[in-house]
Amino acid sequence: MALVQQTGLPALIVERLGHGTSDEPLTPRGLEFFHEEALERLPAVLQQLGIINPLLIGHSDGATIALLYAAHFPTAGVIAEAPHVMVENQNLEGICEALKEKKDLVTRLQKYHGNRAEELVECWAGTWLAPWFREWNIEKELSDITCPILVLQGTADPYGTVMQARSIQLAAGEKVSYFEVPKAGHFLHVEARDLVLERMTSFIRQIVHTK
Repeated sequence: MALVQQTGLPALIVERLGHGTSDEPLTPRGLEFFHEEALERLPAVLQQLGIINPLLIGHSDGATIALLYAAHFPTAGVIAEAPHVMVENQNLEGICEALKEKKDLVTRLQKYHGNRAEELVECWAGTWLAPWFREWNIEKELSDITCPILVLQGTADPYGTVMQARSIQLAAGEKVSYFEVPKAGHFLHVEARDLVLERMTSFIRQIVHTK
């Protein structure tokens, strides 16, 4: 892992239920599923391993989970890549466009999730496009975060505009460092790998050196 090599720090990669090689199947999602991940499942994993005050790095849903965790538990810092804090029309339009090429999307995800890929796509799209999910919003909770935050956002992300990042800035204030990548989409760590690695490494070193 390039970031581990750059920083010299150990890392734990957490696979959510129903993802990757996790033994657990996906369960039906409700409006509070992000909170369940951030306030119940992630803390349980960290507690079992004796990890306190973690520095969390998350992409997309993982970034949202990291932010929510930091709003409720002691955290050294958060790196949020392409996070979601509210539902935008662009989120929904991007998902609808992705579903037009569902077969290709499933094929690409099979590399990481095997036979679960199609189920994951259906669960992801079904949740975000559900009428009951339109009211989902965590902006108010972000004001409770006390640790440094690095937000990375591509200007061409099909699943969210820069308003996601700016909402985090408004809620968390001076604790937020915002890095915008022009013309980049949702997978910044792939599309702008060297630039993202440099920013993440610099942010982590600042946190470690101030401890």
